[in-house]
Amino acid sequence: MCLNACRLLHLMQTLGIVYRNGTEEFSEMRYITFKISEDTFEISKGGSVYDKAVGSDSFPDPVWLVEVGGYRQTDCELYELDGSIAEYLTLGAKITVSDESEDGNLA
Repeated sequence: MCLNACRLLHLMQTLGIVYRNGTEEFSEMRYITFKISEDTFEISKGGSVYDKAVGSDSFPDPVWLVEVGGYRQTDCELYELDGSIAEYLTLGAKITVSDESEDGNLA
């Protein structure tokens, strides 16, 4: 029992879906990330837009976050994720996985 619980003590992993499209003149990026740590579970969405004539701007969409201890921020509409993920993957989005755990191993 302690082995599994102890492995989670220094966990910080992120699974993301990133869609990029555009040219040097105009481009956009959209993302959805799922972050898991020893005390939080978070889903975030957002993106950025670049126009050579104007510059760039980034924007976050509402997040869905639950923390140990009871804090919740559940503004993200979870039912929208299915359609967004399917759309981004159909358009050629990349799936990313990062591990920021203390030992660097995906648990």
